[in-house]
Amino acid sequence: MSIPDTHLSTYLKAFWDDWLSRMCGPLSVPFGPIAVWWAHAPSAKVLWAGLAVLAFFLASYRVWRNERDSGAKEIEKLRQLSWSKEPERFLALEERAGQLVEELASHRALAQSIVGPRLEEFRQDAGRFARHDDVRRAILQLQNALDRMFVAKRDHGDDDEGLRSELYDDLKKLLNACDHERDKLQHGRI
Repeated sequence: MSIPDTHLSTYLKAFWDDWLSRMCGPLSVPFGPIAVWWAHAPSAKVLWAGLAVLAFFLASYRVWRNERDSGAKEIEKLRQLSWSKEPERFLALEERAGQLVEELASHRALAQSIVGPRLEEFRQDAGRFARHDDVRRAILQLQNALDRMFVAKRDHGDDDEGLRSELYDDLKKLLNACDHERDKLQHGRI
């Protein structure tokens, strides 16, 4: 994270960049001496001194407001950037889930060295998608079925077609939950 530039020259540059601040800031300077030396009536002194203070505060306020506005715009850009990556995360999740289902639902021998790490990564997805409750629940449901199928294949008891069917059903639920969340993202409802 970069350190903010808090030098006096940066502050003065911020005054110079805004035309109204450029007018009001320097305008406050002559108002002070006018109030002190040239205005003889007390009401004129108060008027000129008040104008000097008002011009100074108006210029300072505008610089402050412009900085706040630019900060808010930067935060919004960062928020948009982070949400713009959400569809990619959903696609990666769908790909991981699909690969695991295909690997475990197949009638091939279990390649524990390949499937084990993928299962572990998929277990972590529930935490990664905690913001999307329906997706998180679908991940957990599919993870349960994947774990049971992993144990069944490892123990050579994977003849149960019902478990394979459950894997595909749970994968469809996950895909539907992901589609629903992507639609919400696309239409700005999140």
